[in-house]
Amino acid sequence: MKNRAGLITLLPFVAALVAGCAPVVSGLPETSFASASHSEPIVHRQVCSVDGTAPRTAFFLTISGGGSRAAYLGARVISELQDVDGTDVASHINVISSVSGGSLAAALYGISTDRASGDGWRPVWNDSLIRTRLAENLKVDMAEQLANPVFLGGYIFGHTDRTDAFFTALDSTVLFGVSPAKRMLTLGDFNPNRPQIVINSTVATAESTTAFRPRPFGSLFTFSQSDLDSIGVDYSTMPLSRAVAASAAFPGLLSPVVLNRFQLGSTEKELGSPRYIHLIDGGNVDNLGLLAVKRALIEDSHRLLTDCDQIVVVTVDAFGAQGFHPDDKPSMRSASGWVLDEHTLLAAFDALLAANRTRLLAEFKSRMFTPPADSEQCRKDDLPPDICGGGVRVNWDDVNTLLKRKLYFVHLSLDSSELAEPPVVTYCDGKYGDPDPKCHEPPINRWTYYNEERALRRRLKQIPTTFGLSRQQQSDISMYVKLQFNPGNVCLMHLRDLIMGTAQHSPVFYEIASDSCDETTSFTDAQMTRRRSHEEIFGDRIATPGHNVGGEPAIEEQHYAPMATVEAREAFWKDVLRYYGWNGTEVKRQ
Repeated sequence: MKNRAGLITLLPFVAALVAGCAPVVSGLPETSFASASHSEPIVHRQVCSVDGTAPRTAFFLTISGGGSRAAYLGARVISELQDVDGTDVASHINVISSVSGGSLAAALYGISTDRASGDGWRPVWNDSLIRTRLAENLKVDMAEQLANPVFLGGYIFGHTDRTDAFFTALDSTVLFGVSPAKRMLTLGDFNPNRPQIVINSTVATAESTTAFRPRPFGSLFTFSQSDLDSIGVDYSTMPLSRAVAASAAFPGLLSPVVLNRFQLGSTEKELGSPRYIHLIDGGNVDNLGLLAVKRALIEDSHRLLTDCDQIVVVTVDAFGAQGFHPDDKPSMRSASGWVLDEHTLLAAFDALLAANRTRLLAEFKSRMFTPPADSEQCRKDDLPPDICGGGVRVNWDDVNTLLKRKLYFVHLSLDSSELAEPPVVTYCDGKYGDPDPKCHEPPINRWTYYNEERALRRRLKQIPTTFGLSRQQQSDISMYVKLQFNPGNVCLMHLRDLIMGTAQHSPVFYEIASDSCDETTSFTDAQMTRRRSHEEIFGDRIATPGHNVGGEPAIEEQHYAPMATVEAREAFWKDVLRYYGWNGTEVKRQ
């Protein structure tokens, strides 16, 4: 796995960490908070009102972790959603739930605007903004901070840590720290015309302390008004860079983000000392941002499921290559291996990440939530106290019945199969048996296409989970997203129709659905008929050069050299889009 490989470049900072270095605590004003037995819903905006004054479709977008790879992928998907066959789908998003690297994209989109307005300090969301803010190498900015004598002095003597350098890098590079008063941006500075942004992190406070009681170790913590109220912190004053850093604080390489807890139990008050909550990378508990969506659909007596006509959830998943130990090598060693076997450490983290990812994807793809095993698991999933207290108080049968009927889930990943591509059928003039038929080959050579597609996916999955992207990596991500948004992608076209109210979601859709929005736990008779029909039409073709018997492309990497330059690859994919994709208008095919 190369996912976390880039983060190893920060390991020299580990050696500089002095034992007993105290983390910086965000001391924020105390605010009013919910009682221990009840909490406000995580979705604090009006969605799907009973009287019909709010939209009848709840639209959630989640952006996974994965460093700059995830941030750039998520941002590009948002941009493409702004023009789906001439329809601005992005403007209908109600909530964006983000994790780790994906939180950089969510935060930037949340403070931005679509056009210059009275809020002159807000950046305009466009391709240039995405490139300049989300592809920058934040490690360089962090290193500059550590080279600053003032900062270094505090670092050595325990007043600051690497996460403080990360705060500064986020403020100066991604968020630019600008506002009407030239102050640090806070959660209260999100553009009210943007979706609600929910940034996710993981609680790392030890169970053995009294501070553990309100939030279990390893549980989800969202930077929502609801969760911040539960610890007595004012949402509007919470620094945005702290929230993003908490979501992306990879264990061991960045220190936890620490928040004061102003709401204390009676026992804690008697102890007479402050209490804190420590937050690390949200990927430890959920690297997709789906747990927050699950909570939103279940809480408040599953109001959204009851009141909304349909629930749309789109997950942007930057999950890349996994594992550091190839099967052709007995062991893996690195220059820093004498201090820390980071390959094993990162492999263990990825194994945990993969397991949680599989569980949540299964629930959303099957449109069936699995009840927590007990109250403890309920609290770890950050379900509200009025659900978890004294037992899991949810009518799960009712919830799952509504999910089956109303939830439409789209999973956009680096394995999604719905790319713009040449047709598999070659048309020939003349009658059957004509000795000299005139056949029309597709304008794009299929063998070249399938090899370039495979090379593209491999490059994408090998982008390390770090901060910073090369021009090649930016180009690959951008082209991949554009190839996804083509008129043949039935998942995205159905999404557009649902959002615009020209279609109603129903199980009948799955007779024509494709992999990114199809069920995976079982096949209905209609789905199986569809798949068998596809095999009967295309499964008995005679092998042709570059194809196996059965018509599937034969990928022979040893016989194919991928295009060598960024320019050549971009030109090739633009040709593919010209013939088999679109650019906001229908393309005439030759």
